[in-house]
Amino acid sequence: MFRRHLVHLHYDELSQWLAETGIPAEKIFSSQGFIAPHPGAFPFAVRIDSPTKNHDSGGMSIEGAIPLKGHLGAIVYDGSAINDVRMEDEANLFATFHRMDPGWAVVEFNTADFRTPDDLPTYAAGYRALREMFNFGARFASPMAWNGSNGVYAGQPGYVSFMAWRNTPLEDAMRDFAVSHAYVPSGSRLWTFGSSRHADADGWTASPGASASPGSGYLEVKTADAGAALFSPSPLALSHGEADLLVLGVDPDALASIEVDARAPDGSWIALSAARASRDLATTPAGISVPLAWPPTLAGTDQLRMTLTPRQASSRIRIRHIALLPPPAR
Repeated sequence: MFRRHLVHLHYDELSQWLAETGIPAEKIFSSQGFIAPHPGAFPFAVRIDSPTKNHDSGGMSIEGAIPLKGHLGAIVYDGSAINDVRMEDEANLFATFHRMDPGWAVVEFNTADFRTPDDLPTYAAGYRALREMFNFGARFASPMAWNGSNGVYAGQPGYVSFMAWRNTPLEDAMRDFAVSHAYVPSGSRLWTFGSSRHADADGWTASPGASASPGSGYLEVKTADAGAALFSPSPLALSHGEADLLVLGVDPDALASIEVDARAPDGSWIALSAARASRDLATTPAGISVPLAWPPTLAGTDQLRMTLTPRQASSRIRIRHIALLPPPAR
């Protein structure tokens, strides 16, 4: 714990020195590695006073890597890059980053594992990494790239997967991601259900009696007679007021009404938007716009429920995307 304290003090001092030169705090980031622990190791520390571990972590902790005059800068590879890491108290890595420092960023990443440089990461891993970084509020993401590790040499002697960027599935995923997320405001959440070359449910699930099947860049929902409830991935780590508009990329003629609820800490569901007829909601090329109103007593939520009532019972509804947009900047 004392070593964690020293690391925290070190980041504080480095950030203070930079701030004293005139660099704004919002442009100062630490550079701390968060590598997925091997099977026999305890999860790494979240807090400076987290329980001691059965491995030498060099004084690393998430709390200790957040500088006084700046923000958390995370280095993530492999499991950490795709937000699939064993954590203290079964937490979620990127959700924890967002809760502890909404201004965090990814200063270095690759979906490859530097411990197994011959293993080649997939497009699906690249898509998931970028989706998770964006949806948990990373301000930027800087991929690891190095001369000589061009993807065209994959499988040849001397090729190192975790330093490769050009001509790799990860670059392909970033190219598609840049198109699908162009002009989407910072602080938004966006689920595109993969891309034209990848199908992904993005963690969304349907209520019993209904189903949600991913296609390449869409989610096809088969409703029951009374409709279908779609549940967002969890945890969202969505704080009160972080989003005031839900945009559903769907044919408005397919739906009779839409309702949006948030799960409270006690497990109950609280309305953010009561059931409203789709014809009464604004429609743009992006889809149906559903305004959200947060009750004053709800500090945040880890899951949303969207109830869709089709115009015709037992319908198939194709959803191109679901987005949560933040209030306009003032």
